[in-house]
This record gives sequence, structure tokens and C-alpha cells, in this order.
Amino acid sequence: PDLYQGRVAKTIDEAKAFMEQNDFEFMSEIVKAANTHLTSLCAGKIGVIGFSMGSGWALAVAENNPNVSAAVLFYGAGEADFSKVKAKVLGHFAEVDEWEPLEYVQGMEAGMKSAGLDVTLHTYPKVAHWFVEEDRPEYDSASAQLAWSRTYEFLRKNL
Repeated sequence: PDLYQGRVAKTIDEAKAFMEQNDFEFMSEIVKAANTHLTSLCAGKIGVIGFSMGSGWALAVAENNPNVSAAVLFYGAGEADFSKVKAKVLGHFAEVDEWEPLEYVQGMEAGMKSAGLDVTLHTYPKVAHWFVEEDRPEYDSASAQLAWSRTYEFLRKNL
């Protein structure tokens, strides 16, 4: 879903400005509508993938839709009532990340595990946020290939 109605940040400062202007109620409705539409298209399992802030939204979908059996988080952590999440979770995180400190990621992981979730989080050494995005200076080819390989295998096994 397009949470910013076609607007794309070109710089970190623009992204921060978008974040400050968030209408979370509106965004939540967009995510709910996308979730409802996707659920209507298939009778089986659903997988969700989120990047950065989208990881939090992926967790929100997994929390509220029992058909989500796989959730993949790319360099974004989030909060949810993990006891309601039925999905297996795979996460890819940067070792050097100004947006998602490893302490926060580790806290999320501990919360997931204490709720009984099947969770596997990978930390990629010496890379930064956005390391899988080819159009970003932070892109790291080797780490990106490994993350995508792990993601494809995870989705293949869980969907």
C-alpha cells in the first residue's frame, strides 16, 4: 500500500518530514484495506514483507490477521501484541543503523520469543539501514543477496 499517496522522499530530511506529518489513522485504514483485499484474493496463507517503517505495519497486519503465516522485516522493528501474531517472523537488520538501534531490535526479539513466536533475526555486519536497496548509497550487494536468499527460502517454507 502507498501510505504517502505517491509522495517519495528523496533525502533523509524529506523522509523525516514525511514521518512528522504522518496521519496514522489514515495510514492504518490504508493498511487495513490492503489487508482485506489481499485476504479476499486467497483462501490460504499470506506473507507480508516490510521495509523500515513498513516493518511495523507488517507486524500490525500479522497481529490482526491470523491468515498471515510469514512476516519478513527488513531493517525495521516494531511493536505489537505479539501474543496475537500467528506468523513466523524473519528479520534482517543492519549492524550500524541510526534508525533501528540493535538494542531495540533485541528487545523486540525478546518480546516475540516470550510470546512464543518462531522468530529468526539476522544482523548483517558493517552495513547500514537500506542495505538491500540498489538505489541507495548504503546498498551492500553481498548482504542484500544473502538477505533475499534467506527471505525466498523462508517464504517458500511457510506459505
